[in-house]
Amino acid sequence: MGIPVNIVGLNKFIKEIPDGNIILLEGKIDPVKTFFVEHIGCTAVKNGRDVVYIASRVIDEIKEELFEYNSDTKSFNIIEERSSRHWKDYIKNNSLLIVDSFSYLMLDKSLYEFRDNLEDLRQVIKEKNSIVLLTVEEGMLDEKAEVTAKYLADGIIIFKKKETSKGISRYVIIPKWKNNMAFNDNIYYDFDGCNMKVDMRSRVV
Repeated sequence: MGIPVNIVGLNKFIKEIPDGNIILLEGKIDPVKTFFVEHIGCTAVKNGRDVVYIASRVIDEIKEELFEYNSDTKSFNIIEERSSRHWKDYIKNNSLLIVDSFSYLMLDKSLYEFRDNLEDLRQVIKEKNSIVLLTVEEGMLDEKAEVTAKYLADGIIIFKKKETSKGISRYVIIPKWKNNMAFNDNIYYDFDGCNMKVDMRSRVV
């Protein structure tokens, strides 16, 4: 069994993050991606999983954010590990590995290193029935690297936002999911920095 997605509305589309999968979370510079992976991480901890968080930011900042979601974060192993070839070594049986931001930490890698690291992660999580969540900032990677990441990912969740006459409109699209699934719906939501509230009545026109 995977990690439940305990966000009302979104869980009508994806009920869980499935085991043995790499999930790519893509979007513009926006804290919602980090909120999402931290939220999933807290759920994983409550379900008894080991969670390793590869950080590209100051660790104390991440701990403060996590405390807002779950005061019991002792099971989070937050580390600064810029050597991506070692990331697979942190994956245990039925564990969760979060890399935030994957695109930032992979900026200096060649396309071959990039591909090999992702392939190594895929192999290990399949063997250990674990999950990897990777956040990607739109436009940070070159086109070949971005396409390679999407090709090797088992699922892709894209966080979109656009300016409207009433302010910023936010929505999620899921173009790739397990078993070759895809979702046609655009899933609107509001985000206040601490909560993601899905509006099931709205659709992108």
